[in-house]
Amino acid sequence: MKFRPFTSIPKLQKGNSCIKWGDYGQENTNPDLACNRLRENVLKIGGKPKFQLSKKDSFFTIGSCFARGLEKTLCGKGLDVLSVSDKLADWRTSRENVTPQGATNRYNTASIANDFTWHATDSGHFPDHAYVQVTDELYCDPHMNPTLGSAPVAELKRRRLIWSEVFKTVLDADVVVLTLGMSEAWYDHKSELVCNSFVDARAVKRDRDRFSAVILSAQDNLHNLEAVHEILSQNGKPEVKIIVTVSPVPLIRTTTEHDIIVANQYSKSCLRTAAQEFADQHDNVAYFPSYEIAMFSNPELVWEPSDRRHVKGAFSMEIMKQFFNMYLGDMEFEKPKHKYSFRLG
Repeated sequence: MKFRPFTSIPKLQKGNSCIKWGDYGQENTNPDLACNRLRENVLKIGGKPKFQLSKKDSFFTIGSCFARGLEKTLCGKGLDVLSVSDKLADWRTSRENVTPQGATNRYNTASIANDFTWHATDSGHFPDHAYVQVTDELYCDPHMNPTLGSAPVAELKRRRLIWSEVFKTVLDADVVVLTLGMSEAWYDHKSELVCNSFVDARAVKRDRDRFSAVILSAQDNLHNLEAVHEILSQNGKPEVKIIVTVSPVPLIRTTTEHDIIVANQYSKSCLRTAAQEFADQHDNVAYFPSYEIAMFSNPELVWEPSDRRHVKGAFSMEIMKQFFNMYLGDMEFEKPKHKYSFRLG
């Protein structure tokens, strides 16, 4: 249990006009009440940011699609984004219209923690036995993004070397943004590692007992986030700030017996709980509510109508706008004049 002395509550809530939902049967004219803000097309989040960022800060983002969108926005403002590198241009994706930068997506907290262990510590290295054989000549790296496709082991190692060089720059970042995607994942019994994504189906046919579906609990996710914090505390900048957020993009399908909507809600709840616990335990960690902004805004504006899963590019910019207003208030946010170049998912 978390105890907050009665006398400390007014100080905690000072300056926050968004602490009340509304009164049943009353007019509720205060625009800051949740019942009124939820009627708006775009939910505006209140409260005080835990800390402020500076346009002089260097950023490193890792996680699901929100990380890529934030990278693009930060770069567009001329900020220093270390996770964006020309070195990744050497990666060859297996599908057209997929950028190499998108191949850096990490969809679960175990994958994020693995990257920190392998590439941001002196003793870490990617284990060769984690590569998975697909055919007699081809292998896949289930800890990368599947858009890179299967290849000979030598090519997989080359990709890893490039990623290691890029990822190490996280230790030079002033701000690290972690975007949490899902709690359902696949576990490799041979390497004893949680995979970033499902492996090539041909690999499963070769060894059907190697992989199992797994659900990362709130405790599992918090453990992984704490591992990241420990590495950054030991090896990163002394004053590093961490922002953790949860992607609103739902699971495309579930490995459980539950309705996909029920399964996805549990998946996101585990991440949301872990993110809040993580932020509450560290002065240099803050939670940014991209998930809530999307879920409680007008769904017609939020979601692509074809699948109601991908967040529209225009609404992605609304989320970015609130991020800038919250943490970079001294920088004016302007939507790009060109067509929105990214969406979440």
